[in-house]
Amino acid sequence: MGRAILLIVVFGMASGLASAVAARPTSYAGIIKAGHTAIQGEHARRAAAELLVLAGDARQLSVLAESTSSPMLQRGLTERVLGSLSGLDILLRLADQETGRPPVSYMLQVQRASRFLKTREWSALNDVLARLTERYPLVIPAFTLTAPLIESSRGGARIGVKEYTHGVGPCGAA
Repeated sequence: MGRAILLIVVFGMASGLASAVAARPTSYAGIIKAGHTAIQGEHARRAAAELLVLAGDARQLSVLAESTSSPMLQRGLTERVLGSLSGLDILLRLADQETGRPPVSYMLQVQRASRFLKTREWSALNDVLARLTERYPLVIPAFTLTAPLIESSRGGARIGVKEYTHGVGPCGAA
């Protein structure tokens, strides 16, 4: 009963988050935190999720750049990252305001990330995004395993909801 279960549903544009976590699950140990989401406001959650998606997309781009994959896919991902970067400064400032941090402009980091993306400096781009992601961890709810929750998650699995657990198998099985 003391175990926790984490349910994540990844739809559409959040594929970057899935690829980010899958690419380096141990590097996200301090970036994705289980806890009560009331301790994190809406802007902070959006900023954290956006940064995780950006980091995943950047990693995916660095892998695709080394292959002979579709140029259209690479261009699409590049445009998606540029689009996400375009509003990132204001989103991070709103998150800071919400959490009571002193006002800071993130334009320098955003401009650097954009330049690294355009010049295909993947390591530098990943470093900029990693530093920002560490500053804005995503707090996601953790649920204590109960019989109704286990049964509910089984129902979700039947309709395509993916279940990820920490330290236990699907639906709490060891």
